[in-house]
Amino acid sequence: MKEQGPREGEAPADPQTDARPLDGRRLTRAFRLCLARPPAKAELDRLHSYLAQQRERFAADAEAAEHVAPKDRPAGVADAEAAAWTAVARVLMNLDEFMTRE
Repeated sequence: MKEQGPREGEAPADPQTDARPLDGRRLTRAFRLCLARPPAKAELDRLHSYLAQQRERFAADAEAAEHVAPKDRPAGVADAEAAAWTAVARVLMNLDEFMTRE
C-alpha cells in the first residue's frame, strides 16, 4: 500500500505544525508489518504518544537526532523526524510478539 502525499496544490505536512494525519496510517502499517495483525486502539494510541515524545526529544537534541537518524533516507526528511520514526521501529521490533511468533 503506497502512502498518498499531499494533493495537488497542498503543501506537504510540516512535522512542527501539522497534526500529521498520515501518522496513524504509517503507525498501523508498521505495526502490521512487524506483528502481522492490526493494532488495538490502545496500542495505536500509545504509539502516537510515543512518536510525539520522540519528536520532542529529538527536536530538542540535534546531536542525538543526528546519531539515531539513518543516513540513507529520503531527501528533505529532517534528522529529528527520521530519528523519531527510528525509535518507533525499534520499539516494535523489540516486542516479545515480534521476536516470538506463535
